[in-house]
Amino acid sequence: MKFNDKSKNLKKSVLVAAITSALLLTGCAGEDGNTGAQGTPGMQGPVGPTGPTGPTGPTGEDGTGSGVEDGSGSAAFAYTTSDHPIYDDAILVSDYFEGDLVDGESDITDAINLAIFDLKSGDTLLLPQGRYFVNDTILLQNMTNVTFTGYGINETQLDFSKSTMADDAVRFEGGSGLEIRDFSVFEAKKNGIKVEKANGVLMAYTGAIWEGVLDSSNGAYGLYPVSSQNVIMEYNFSYGSADAGIYVGQTNNIVVRHNVAKNNVAGIEIENSTNADVYENFATENSAGILVFDLPGLEKAFGENVRVFNNKMIANNGNNVAPPNSTVGKVPPGTGFLNLATSNVEIYHNEFRDNHTASMELASYFLIDDNFDNYSDKHVATMMAGWNPNYNKNYIHDNYIERSGAMPRGNLLNYVLVPGIDEAYPQFTIMNGFTGMTLELAPDPMTFEATPTGGVIDNTANKMPAILFDGIGQFVINETDSFAALYALTGDTFLPYEADDGVCLANNIDANSVASFNEFGEAKIGTVFPSKMADAVNGIAGGLPAPIFKTEVIHGDNSSFTCATTPERLPAPTVTFRGMKYGCNGDDQSSFSCNL
Repeated sequence: MKFNDKSKNLKKSVLVAAITSALLLTGCAGEDGNTGAQGTPGMQGPVGPTGPTGPTGPTGEDGTGSGVEDGSGSAAFAYTTSDHPIYDDAILVSDYFEGDLVDGESDITDAINLAIFDLKSGDTLLLPQGRYFVNDTILLQNMTNVTFTGYGINETQLDFSKSTMADDAVRFEGGSGLEIRDFSVFEAKKNGIKVEKANGVLMAYTGAIWEGVLDSSNGAYGLYPVSSQNVIMEYNFSYGSADAGIYVGQTNNIVVRHNVAKNNVAGIEIENSTNADVYENFATENSAGILVFDLPGLEKAFGENVRVFNNKMIANNGNNVAPPNSTVGKVPPGTGFLNLATSNVEIYHNEFRDNHTASMELASYFLIDDNFDNYSDKHVATMMAGWNPNYNKNYIHDNYIERSGAMPRGNLLNYVLVPGIDEAYPQFTIMNGFTGMTLELAPDPMTFEATPTGGVIDNTANKMPAILFDGIGQFVINETDSFAALYALTGDTFLPYEADDGVCLANNIDANSVASFNEFGEAKIGTVFPSKMADAVNGIAGGLPAPIFKTEVIHGDNSSFTCATTPERLPAPTVTFRGMKYGCNGDDQSSFSCNL
């Protein structure tokens, strides 16, 4: 049997070290009891914060506190690299392997499945130390209070590169109180670690990795709880996902903290989920750092009450390799944060640096699907269930923005917004409107239709706005009757915006140094379309306002997005796992981030 003795557990995960140097790790194990007097039993160790109290030490030896509150656990014989204790009653996969385990060579698929067959409520399954091949999905169904662990995020590696099954690497279906930790999966054919329809998920110190350059043939989601509740994702690492590295979807009550997402299409994504805190994460070299999405047609119709705070979104400039016709495939590379059609979102005290397109983008679903017939046809059922193609009540404050917009790109930025312009002339795209050449438009005095004047506007010396809004969703709801038939059916979901319903910006910081200012100028807010008819200065194109490409400096007091009154702060979610509360309403209440 191969394991890490606690006294030898000096090597910490390189992957986790990228963030733990700046963050304090919470201890998991209880402390040793005092040495017993000669000829008498040693004192019992004190109760650790998360595991059962260790037994009384033998005569003259130390007692050890090992973990939770009930005081009944067996002795810990090993600790993972995250200091999680492994007790004598753990089910060891290595015991089910016939022959000698050879690091880098053995296939442990059958041994894992045999161990799972013996796994019961409350048990721990321990994967062996080393890198081993797995050729089929590891499936666990309807488990209660089980812990599925390796020896560490680097120490236990499950390699699916030789698998012939185009499915998930590890999948949990149903169950409650699932603790998944201290191992990594490599080269999953579909998704890395997926959990669906579970109540209570703690995923910690796990990795989902596709090695090499980001490629469209990589698996879709890395770490992937979906259709669940009470989910904690902490100290995890994702690399190489062709969709989202760390994803939580259609879920209630979520904490995502202290994770590293690197070289994915989307680093971290919260989709159609309610009551989520995303904080102290590091997203870098993804196509987009952190995404909050509400998409139509899902079982959970919409999400809300999402807080994204005290994260670092640095240099998310990777190429977007997702299918161009998919929603995530339309996300512009070089995006720090993107909210797509989600209401009641608070984005604050984040650090944005060197994101080539924009630090923050807020877009209605009309930028993804501009066929208005779809909203009274294929989207109508999900709209009647509460989904809104627009976002409202987004509060963006106290963010730190530096060197944004160096090299904007992406399909969405090059989509033609005003049809009918001769291709020989500069086209109306988001990219051209802010950083290139566009024709000058003016409304026809009789029809108000947008008409080229013959002039050309040169924006080639400009950078993309650091904070970018589409504006079209609010215009559609305020100024058109496109959803009039839905008003009576959906109550106030599609009523025109009131003063406090829109986007509110306050105290965001242009952090460009003098040298950066010379290259980037002032960080700006930009709006693609007007949100009301009075601002449709270029007239109407195809029944909707022609783009205006309006910009304002972030520090301006007369911004269109200045808060008339300070919005109410969103509350922290209540996330419960095995009877304990996690996050800003639980174990992190006194932390710096939770008191911003």
